[in-house]
Amino acid sequence: MKYLTVVILTVVNHFYVSAQIKNNWSYHLSLGGGYIIETTNFLRGNNVDNRNIDWALSFSFEMKKHVSGVKAWHHYYNNLHYGAGLYHTRLNYSKNIGNPSSAYLFFGFSPFKTKKTEIITDIGLGLSGIWDYYSTENIHNDAVSMPVEAHVHFKLTWEYNFSPSWAVNVSSAYVHFSNGALKKPNFGINIPQLSIGMTYYPNKTSITSPIDTIEKFKPWNQIINVFYGRQGVKVYVPEHSNPRGNVQKEEVKQESFSIIGIDYRFQKRFSFSHSLGFGVEALYNNSYAKNEKYYMRNRQDGLKFEDKIALSTFICYEYHINRFSILLEPGVYLRKYSDTEQPILWQRIGARYYFPNRLFAEMSLRAYSFRVADFLQFSLGYRI
Repeated sequence: MKYLTVVILTVVNHFYVSAQIKNNWSYHLSLGGGYIIETTNFLRGNNVDNRNIDWALSFSFEMKKHVSGVKAWHHYYNNLHYGAGLYHTRLNYSKNIGNPSSAYLFFGFSPFKTKKTEIITDIGLGLSGIWDYYSTENIHNDAVSMPVEAHVHFKLTWEYNFSPSWAVNVSSAYVHFSNGALKKPNFGINIPQLSIGMTYYPNKTSITSPIDTIEKFKPWNQIINVFYGRQGVKVYVPEHSNPRGNVQKEEVKQESFSIIGIDYRFQKRFSFSHSLGFGVEALYNNSYAKNEKYYMRNRQDGLKFEDKIALSTFICYEYHINRFSILLEPGVYLRKYSDTEQPILWQRIGARYYFPNRLFAEMSLRAYSFRVADFLQFSLGYRI
């Protein structure tokens, strides 16, 4: 209860201060409902009460900052905004899975705007919890396997301003909960949803003229990046005899293994917002010898060091928002150990922040088949 009180007091104080100093914040409250895509046996009814988990109600509150236009880069985007939000959902059947609450950061822009109406896009990323996750006491839940999971959403909103300070809106969103394959099972929860809401603008201001100019950027860039990742796999322990001679049955364990790697990118920056290029990558994946296919076939961990090395090439697209950027990178393995679950094609989506000294930090998710998480990676890189 004390944590909720702190959150409420913080929001009230922020609301009061913003009203006094005339800055361009807005506050949004919404109620929605959505259909849960039944991607796992647990969601399809393989649970204690044989209940399908197929719909959910959601509540959200967001504080949004709208750029003023005083910086030149503000004018390269259509009414750019960013902020923070709280999200809570109530599943139609929550036994052995819970009702998650999330805190997230988001940003977006308006591809279409008139005096009264506006189309708004949003991308959000945060953390959700506390889940009733998979365990030896909760073996049916194959959707989430950690008490805290990632929250990701993509949202499109139509807003109508019926007064200078108030607006109503209708939103469609795709909400995803997952742990990025840090631990398995990791089928995740996917909720397409619709919601209605209201937004309050205490001091809505117009975009002003810039007081500076855009920093010059180099059209060609070389980027070196080192990363660390974690991958969860099912480890099959074969039948074995204990000291008394009794044969123990095969067991399945959930374990997580390290991945380290380095990549190089050569990119052409076509404008302030867009870069395109190609890259190459080498990684060491310690989970290769522990994957399901290898254990079922060989019943041993006998891979050599070079068998755990994978080489890739990929196309790199980067969407820049000043020092922040979004990455979209499809790739293909040139070399990898054949007895792994991953197909030859992979995809990566991530976010990067550039520091003034050419260093950058990055977090991204590697996936395959455009829907299955492979591993989550954290990076530190340098722009040459």
